[in-house]
This record gives sequence, structure tokens and C-alpha cells, in this order.
Amino acid sequence: MRNRVGTLLGASSGSVEVLKLSMNKISSLAGLEGFPNLTELWLNANDLRSPGELQRLTACGRLRVLALRPNPGLDGLPEATYRGLVLNQCPELSMLDGKPVTEDDKKAARLAPDPATLDAAPAEEPAGAADAPLAAASALAAKASREAELIARMSANQAEIEGLKKSSFRREPAAGPGPRGPAPAYGRVRSKVDSGARAGPRKAAEIEVPEGVGALELVQGLLPQLSDPSTKGPPRTARDPKLRSSAIVTDEMNPRAHECVYEAKYEGESAGNRAVAVMGDGSAMAKYPDDAVAVTVSSAVRRGVVVFQAMGFYRSGNVAFAFDADGSGCAQHPGGQIMLTYSADTGAGMVFGREGDIVRTLPEAGGGDALDLPLDAGLGLRLDLSGGGRHAIYFAAGSVRHMLVRGANAAEATWDDAASFAGKMARGAKASVRVARPHEGKAPVNRTLSGRVSDIASSGAAIAHLGSDLAAKMAKLRAMDADAGITYGGGGGESRDDWRKDLQGASGLSLKPEEGTPGKAEGAGGGGGQAPPAGLPRMGALPSEGA
Repeated sequence: MRNRVGTLLGASSGSVEVLKLSMNKISSLAGLEGFPNLTELWLNANDLRSPGELQRLTACGRLRVLALRPNPGLDGLPEATYRGLVLNQCPELSMLDGKPVTEDDKKAARLAPDPATLDAAPAEEPAGAADAPLAAASALAAKASREAELIARMSANQAEIEGLKKSSFRREPAAGPGPRGPAPAYGRVRSKVDSGARAGPRKAAEIEVPEGVGALELVQGLLPQLSDPSTKGPPRTARDPKLRSSAIVTDEMNPRAHECVYEAKYEGESAGNRAVAVMGDGSAMAKYPDDAVAVTVSSAVRRGVVVFQAMGFYRSGNVAFAFDADGSGCAQHPGGQIMLTYSADTGAGMVFGREGDIVRTLPEAGGGDALDLPLDAGLGLRLDLSGGGRHAIYFAAGSVRHMLVRGANAAEATWDDAASFAGKMARGAKASVRVARPHEGKAPVNRTLSGRVSDIASSGAAIAHLGSDLAAKMAKLRAMDADAGITYGGGGGESRDDWRKDLQGASGLSLKPEEGTPGKAEGAGGGGGQAPPAGLPRMGALPSEGA
């Protein structure tokens, strides 16, 4: 390129496949037949003035890539006509002037005129003055091509305008019931919105090309410079393991970082379940008796410093509070309403009621270095307002009470009554301690309310079963007494006190009437005597021993 080449005559090579002659002075394609194996030819920005020169492209039947524009004799041709003429000479082309060959280009090639009819100058010689009839025919052909292209473009624009005149949303009803059924539900909804934006005139960017610089060199100069990946950079220095950032404390920093150094377990029904665990790096976890997580204090390493984050949960599973590594965080009421927002950097914060009203604003004048926030019966916060962010977390459940901190936790049982709610939480924890059963050899159980209800329910079922069994036996005994002549209650014609005599004679017992009981009334069926108690059988004629 840019070698001031003016002709191809005298040059030939059967082994050349790529020939780049852009930005030269070539005015004729004569001599192109000396390069029969070309697959890529660049002749743009030369001095080709005759469309008839395109006939010489047939000598290169293997061409796949061709660049001809700009050239004076080709720039005036309509795009469709120009591409059709070129493809008619080179049917194997796949790329013309940087644009892929399309099916429309191939159709235009079948209708393209003979290049010789577009210019009177002979194909072998440089283009000269055109013959008037041929020039007129060329002009008519170019005009007809431009008109056809303009009509096709107008038709496409008109179809687009008609589409915009319709509804902005075209809905396609989904398959559904017939005309007597309910209104069909709309399925897909396609939108076509005209934003009103219109593209303005495009301005071509002007780039000054220095003399002697080709297109490839120019493009390469505009691209960013990339380093050679094969070139090795300076050696990497190993970083101090203590300064690395990681999600956990490494064993190099603390050999006992992942070892449990303290734990507390529940008693009673939840005996054996871990309630509190403190690890060697100061992180900790507290769990409810049902093994649900209540509080977590996690550790991490940032720029060689161990930091801690804390998070708590209610028994329902809702988040109770969360504090990040600098002590900033928030807390929620059990129902999910926001309770606290706090920034450790500025010391600013707010405390909200359950209805969203602002209860307190932090910092407060003379408010002290701590803020007590009871969350529920088993969780409480003592917020550190001094700027250190070492918030105390009070946890009480079952037989366990423990105080954790957003920081390194101690490997021991910790609790204090500094918080205003701590004493109440401690009493609640002590109220459900283990109570042993008096049975020898039985394991102690936790006498909770649910256990007592279960015992009462099982006892009631046993009593109901015993009562039904007893009623059946009494009914059977009554039937046997009736067969033996034993009757119940007072009978006609006999004194109410006769049952005492009968019972006395049969058993040898002396049964005296109670004090204040009227004597025996005269006459049959008199009612002066004391009646037998309800339910006792009245003895009739007892059978003899020999009977």
C-alpha cells in the first residue's frame, strides 16, 4: 500500500493469494490475469475510472474478499447495481468492501447489466471520453436502479408507519372457552412505543493521516497497547500471613482458634443439648433448648486484625439484632418492627416503639455510656455507646443464662446484673430448673407445664377406662342379685327399718337406729322408720345354709 503503483502489467505470480494495493495510482486492471490464485484483493483508493474494468475480475475465480471502493469510476454507481456487477464477475465472493455478501446481492447479480455497456471505453485501455449513447444508457440504468431502491425503501417506511398508527399494545388472546364462556385472558402482550427520538445527521470524524502511513498502521496506532503475556513481570513477594484477610482466623494466628474452650449444656428434658459454646478465637454461639440458634458471634480477619460480628434470633426465627465489625447495626421487635438503628462511627441512632414512633434519639446529653434494650424474655441488649462497640448480649433459656459480647468472649460462664432487665431474665431462667422424681432408679425429668398436662391427660384416660369397667361389673352384680331374690330400695307392706333386722340376723351385727330417728310406725307400710341408704340392697328371705 502507498507504493505509488500505477499498473499491474508485467507482474505475475501463481502463488500469491493475498494482494494489497490500496492507496496507489492504478487506473486499469490489465495484468490481473497474472494472479489466478488470488483469494483476497485490495484495490480501494486507486484511480479506476471505468466500470468496464470490472470484467477483468473474471480472471480471479477464487476471490473471496475484495475491496474496490472508493474509486472514481465506481463511486457514482448505485449500491445495488455496483454490488450486482461485482458479484456477476466474482460469484464466489463472501466479503465486498468490508460487508458480507447477502442474498439480495446475489439476486442483484442475476439482474446486473454487462459492465461493457456502462462505459464506451474498451476494457483493455484506461477509460477515456465516454461515447454519448453509452453514457446515456449508463445514466438511465443508474437512474432506474436508484428509483427501484428508493421505492423499496419507501414501502418499508410506509409499513412501519401503518404499524405505529395501530394500538400501542397488540394483545394476543390465549386459548380459552368459546364465545359463550368468560372473556378470554390475554396471553402475550407486545409493546411498541415511539419514544419520539430521532437520529440527527451523522458527522464523519476526520482523522489526519500522516504521509507514508497505511490504514493498518493507522488502526494499530489507535488501539491501546497491550503487554506481551509471555513476558514475566517482577517477582511477587510473599505477604505476611498475619496481614492476610480471610473469613476465619487461621491456625497460624491462633492454634486454638477452632477449638471449643467452653460450653454449657441444658438440664432436664433437654439434658445434653449444648446451650453455649465459646471457641478459642473468641467467637461464640448460643442455642435454644430445641437446638435453634439464638446468638452467633463470628470472627474474621481484616488487615491482620481479628474483628467480630454479632447476630441474634427470636424463638420464632425472626432476626432480633445484627451488628457488623465496627459495632454499627440495628435491632427489631419480635413482630418485625424496627427497634434500633445505631452507627458506631458517629454515635448517632434512634430507638423506635412498636408503632414506629421515635422513643429516643442518640446521642443523648447525659445519657451515659450504655443503653439497655430488653428484646423478649430470653434476649436483651446492653448497647455500648462509648464508641468501642463492645455490646453485651444477655441470653437466658431453660436452666442456662449467659452473657456474650460483640467481641472476644471469655472461656467461662459470664453474667452480671448491670443491665436493668438482667435480674428478671435470671429469675425466669431459674424457674425451669430440673426437678427429680421420687422413684428410685428413675432418671430425673423436667417438670414443665407440658409434662404435667401430659400426665394429667394420661391419668384421666386411665380413670375413664376404670369407670366404664366398674359400671359394667355393677350391672352384672345387679342382675345376679335379681336372680337370687335380692331387691333394692324400700318395698310395700314392710317397715323401712326391716333391712336392719335382716342384715343383723344374717351377719350377727348389732345395728341401732341413729339418734333422733322416729320409731317404727304402726300399720302396714308405715313410714316412721329410717330407710336404708340409697344403693344398699334390701334383704329378703335369705336361703338357709343347706339350700
